[in-house]
Amino acid sequence: NNNDGTLNAGSGTITYGTTNGGEFTLNGQTNTRIQFADTDDLSLSTTTTKTYSIWINASRVGFVSFSDTIMSKQSGNPQGDGFCMGINASNQLGARVTSDGGSTNKYISGIGATISTGTWYMITLIVKVSPDPDTFKLFINTTEVGSTSGGGSSVNDTNDLYLGNYHTGLQNATPFEGKIGEFYVYEGDFTSSDVTTLFNNTKTRFGY
Repeated sequence: NNNDGTLNAGSGTITYGTTNGGEFTLNGQTNTRIQFADTDDLSLSTTTTKTYSIWINASRVGFVSFSDTIMSKQSGNPQGDGFCMGINASNQLGARVTSDGGSTNKYISGIGATISTGTWYMITLIVKVSPDPDTFKLFINTTEVGSTSGGGSSVNDTNDLYLGNYHTGLQNATPFEGKIGEFYVYEGDFTSSDVTTLFNNTKTRFGY
């Protein structure tokens, strides 16, 4: 839908390679990121489920909470409305959704599943901003590693979408270091079966 990204090397580098059908390598420096301008297609919603799925291969894993930021559509510390996802200090996948003007925060941590360096994973975040249960889900490949409510009753998500970095605040200093292979955004209902289908349709590119 013409949501083209912009490559911003910042103080680091972004390089492109043809392996795995095409991949970008980010070396994890200040403001090194792939940036998508804010649109309704990309923003969180209280009425429509959004799914963000990305193939990653980390060359560094987490060392503080929400470090190695894989994806962010959020700014500030304290944070405003939006979401972020990264690899935490326990090498687990973690995600946060903030709504209600920054007053409601929902967290998921992928307990029991860790991210290793040098391995491709398809990471999927499914979220609808709602106090209803199971409206915020996190997957590694085809396995659901966390589920909770998707937040409060309102959301004003106007930030650009970053791959590989947080916008501002403390987590801006802990960008993702590694490779990004594919990135998808879906609007509307997306089930665990859809996650499995997407994984199976793309996995051979990434060694599965």
